[in-house]
Parts: sequence; C-alpha cells; structure tokens
Amino acid sequence: MSKLPRFHNKHIEKRKYSNSLLAKSISSKVRFSNKTFFNVNLRGSRLRSCSFKNIKIVLSDFSGVILNKNRFTNVHFKKCVFYAAIFRDCRFKNCTFEKCIFINTNTESLNHSILDCSKKYNFYEMKIPDDLKDQLTEYRNIPILQKNRLLHLKGEESIPQPYSFSYPKYPNTSC
Repeated sequence: MSKLPRFHNKHIEKRKYSNSLLAKSISSKVRFSNKTFFNVNLRGSRLRSCSFKNIKIVLSDFSGVILNKNRFTNVHFKKCVFYAAIFRDCRFKNCTFEKCIFINTNTESLNHSILDCSKKYNFYEMKIPDDLKDQLTEYRNIPILQKNRLLHLKGEESIPQPYSFSYPKYPNTSC
C-alpha cells in the first residue's frame, strides 16, 4: 500500500480534474472547493475526512469507493456510477444526484440530497424467471459447461473426463 498515491491535508487549487485516473488513491483531510470533476476514475479509492464544496462531478466512476466522514455541500453529481460504494458518517447538504446509477450501494445514508432520475439496482434482489431456471437445469448435465467461466453451473454428479496428453515425438538430438 505504500505505492498507492496519497494526498493528505492539502488544498489543491491548480490541479484540473478532467479525464484523470485517481483509482486506488488514499486521501485524507483534502479540501476540494469550486472544482469540476469530469470523467474521473476513482475506483477503489479511500477518501477520509475530505470536504467537497460547490463542486460538479460529471461522468465519474465511484466503484468500490470508501467514503469516511466526508462533507458534501452544494455538490452536483451527474451521470456517475456508484458500484458497491460505502458511505460512512458522510454529511450531505443541498446535493443532487442527476441520472446516477447506484448498484449494491446503500442510498439511505444520502440524507438531505435529491435523487433526480437516478436508478438503483441490487444484484441480491434480482429475480430469475422460471423458464430461464428450467433451461439452466438442462445444462447441468453437460460436463464442459459445468466448468465454463461464464455459467458456473454445479451438476448433480461431477463426471470426471479422461484427459489424454500426447507429446510430440522429436528425434534424438543428443550429441
């Protein structure tokens, strides 16, 4: 973790946040004010005790971001993706989320904010139709599909397949 980019207790004024990669960064006590984040990748970042004031965040990726004790005031999120983002003790004042997507993210902690045309998804509440379940049970008996990386079907009985390896015959080249 020592090679991860770290930002600590800085008020960054000159830096532009457009098409930048801040993935897996660790930031603590950073003050962002009057900035625009456009197409910023924050995947897997840890933001602790940061303050965001009068900021526009557009087309940014917050997948797996852990936000601890952050303050958001007058922040406008537009078309951002929040996949498994964790908000712990965050304060939101006059924040808007416009056309954002929340996947496996608890949005109850987004108090005092407006979710405008945003969509919420949860993989654990996904319902599979019965006809699809019937079709998948037919494929359980095929051993090749049981070990396919895309399906992950467990069969009723695992039938071991005999594998034969044939090595090519090379002429004896010993001197």
